[in-house]
Amino acid sequence: MSQAERGFLKELRRAGSLGVPRSRISRGCHALVEQLLTCNAVRWRPSGRGRVLQVTDEGALEALINQRFPLGLDGPLEPVYDRASAVWGTGDAKRAARGACEGIFMRSTRPGVVVRAAEDGSTVPVADLTRLAGGAALLLDDERTWQFAGTVAVVENAEAFWRHHRVLNVDLAIYTAGRMSSRRLLAWLSSNVMSDCSYLHWGDYDPVGAAEYLRLCEACPGRVQMHLPNNLDALVARYGKRELLVDQLDTLRHVRHFTADAVIAQLVDIWDRRQRGLEQELLLRSEAGLRQGC
Repeated sequence: MSQAERGFLKELRRAGSLGVPRSRISRGCHALVEQLLTCNAVRWRPSGRGRVLQVTDEGALEALINQRFPLGLDGPLEPVYDRASAVWGTGDAKRAARGACEGIFMRSTRPGVVVRAAEDGSTVPVADLTRLAGGAALLLDDERTWQFAGTVAVVENAEAFWRHHRVLNVDLAIYTAGRMSSRRLLAWLSSNVMSDCSYLHWGDYDPVGAAEYLRLCEACPGRVQMHLPNNLDALVARYGKRELLVDQLDTLRHVRHFTADAVIAQLVDIWDRRQRGLEQELLLRSEAGLRQGC
């Protein structure tokens, strides 16, 4: 819950049956108003030429306040530094902009590849762990800074990540699990300790995948490429999925603004002609006759 939402609830509680004029309710509180209406805590009442929101069930209002603000409305609103403090102050972990930490999976099929701690030089033997167990895990937090130098694949989906060596020729592969987190993963990839890395983005060939590529390009200018198979157009024509465009129209409109980038221009051209996107897992099939192209 935001400070504006807390202020609105305090005003609504004070106003009681007199109500709060609609003109004084900020747009950011509209979702909260819908919740209050759903639980029958309030109702709209005509007033002059407008409407006011009045309390009809004080018990329902207090129940929602206690659910959303376990510490109450009157005390100071504590800063939400992580998900634990978000639950403590608002009852909702997702109110935190980021967690206190984030775990990532990575793997390497090249002998001797390690990720090093900048503070003391200790290492995570990624190649050895990949050979032994399939991969390694790394914790991104404020306590330790990890560094690496080399070619790094940023892979969107799980199966493509675990079998990345069938398609990509890189030093290290990192699993993003969809969209990259800005506060942890993207911040780390663009940090000074990772400045000797070049990145190869490999995701679905759809607007969301293109948008993630653009985010990485913006964070690490001049160091990012996208993995594009040489016969992508033919693959989209034969195996493409229309829903990948239909369900991502807002993102597609956003991506269209970046056709000055040659990769984006190529993708938009294929989407316009084929009216389909392509899921990256197809490239794991050896029958596709693919080789790496950037």
